[in-house]
Amino acid sequence: MLKLTPADGGFARIVEGIALHEPQDEKTREALDLALAEHGVLVFRRQALSEAELAEAASWFGVLELIVREDWASKYQPEITYISNMRSPGGDTIGGIGQGELAWHSDQSYMTEPATGS
Repeated sequence: MLKLTPADGGFARIVEGIALHEPQDEKTREALDLALAEHGVLVFRRQALSEAELAEAASWFGVLELIVREDWASKYQPEITYISNMRSPGGDTIGGIGQGELAWHSDQSYMTEPATGS
């Protein structure tokens, strides 16, 4: 059973009582969608997900978009974008916007219908 608890600061909700790696019924997905629309941010703690499981859970909230920057995308699950300040053993950045270069942005503001969230 889903439990929503206000996070410190009040605008987000901590979601408990769900294992995101498991399939969820329509009623649960609708409850999550409503909670996201109402509170803006949902926090799911202690979830160990594969990239495929993460993409599946994210798809409950809508159609997933592919990032324009293919060098930031997962090679295994193209709907997943890496945001990291880590580097490969060769010194290459892994993913994007993790080196402090991002002061402000709005995801997909160039699209007619931007994604619901990111």
